[in-house]
Amino acid sequence: MLAGAGGAAAISYSLAGADSPADPELAARYAAMVSYDSAPENSTQQADGRHAIPGVASLESAVRWAEASLVDVRKIHDYTCTLIKRERVGDRLLAPQYMTVKVRQQPYSVYVRYLAPQALRNQEAIYVDGRNGGKLLAHSTGMRHRLVGTVALKPTSPLAMRGNRHPITEIGLAILVEKLAVLGRHDLSHGSLAETTFHRGVLLNGRPCTEIEVRHPQKKPGLEYHIAKIFVDEKFVLPVRFEAYDWPDSPGEQPPLLEEYMYVDLRLNNGFTDADFDAGNPQYGFARGTAPEIRTTAQAQ
Repeated sequence: MLAGAGGAAAISYSLAGADSPADPELAARYAAMVSYDSAPENSTQQADGRHAIPGVASLESAVRWAEASLVDVRKIHDYTCTLIKRERVGDRLLAPQYMTVKVRQQPYSVYVRYLAPQALRNQEAIYVDGRNGGKLLAHSTGMRHRLVGTVALKPTSPLAMRGNRHPITEIGLAILVEKLAVLGRHDLSHGSLAETTFHRGVLLNGRPCTEIEVRHPQKKPGLEYHIAKIFVDEKFVLPVRFEAYDWPDSPGEQPPLLEEYMYVDLRLNNGFTDADFDAGNPQYGFARGTAPEIRTTAQAQ
C-alpha cells in the first residue's frame, strides 16, 4: 500500500495490505477454483513432446522428472495466465490475490496487474532482469497514484516484500519445478525419509492433473516444509499449482498452509516483446516519463 511516512512512500509490488475485507463472491470463486477431485476414468495424459510424468512414485523419480521438466519449461518463450496467490506472512494467512501475469523467459521479465481483491485492482508491477537498475517498477491507483506515480524498488527491499513471502523475481512456472527439484535433491543428499506419493487423474479447475506430494513426517533442521504438493497438468505436462504446509503444533491438528500458487488459463508462446514489459506501454497505467524521472525513495534503495 502506498502510504505517507515522513514524506516517503511505502510500497510493495502488491501495493496494498493483504488483510482486505473478504468478498463473498470472490471467496466462492476461490473455493471452486482451488478444490480438486478425481478426474473421469477416461482422462488421458498427453505429453505433448515434454518429459512424461514418471510411472513409479518415488522421490528420486520425482526429482529426475523435475530436473528434466525444467529444461522443457525453459524452452517456452513466454506465457500469460491468471495467477492465484495465497501466502502466510508472519503469523497471518492472507487473503487470496488474483492477478494477470505475463512472463518472458529471456531476459527474465514479469508484468503483473492485480484483478482482486478490490483494494489491489489495477495496480501494476514490472520487473525485467538487467534493466531499470535491477529494480521493479510499481504503482498504486487513485489519489495515491496521482500523488506518488511510479516507484522503483529493489525486489527484495523491505518495502517491496511487505505482504509477500517471495519477491517478484520468483514468479513463474520454472520456480514451481525448481522448488520440487531443489527440495527433493536436498532430501536425497541428506538421507531424508521423505514420503513421496503420486495421485493421478486429479481434477483441478476442470483439468486432469497428477499431484506429486512430498511429506516429511518429522520436523528436522534444514527442512522447509512438512508437506509440499505440486500439480502437473496431464495434457501440457506443466506444473500449474503448488501448495506447502508447515508442521502442526500438536498431533492430530491440520497442517497450516504456508503458501499456494495456482496458474489458470495458461497461454503459451504469445510472442511477447520488450513493449509488454515496458512501463511506457500506453495500455498500462504507469506514470508517463523516462526511467530517470521515476520517483525512488531513500527506503527503496
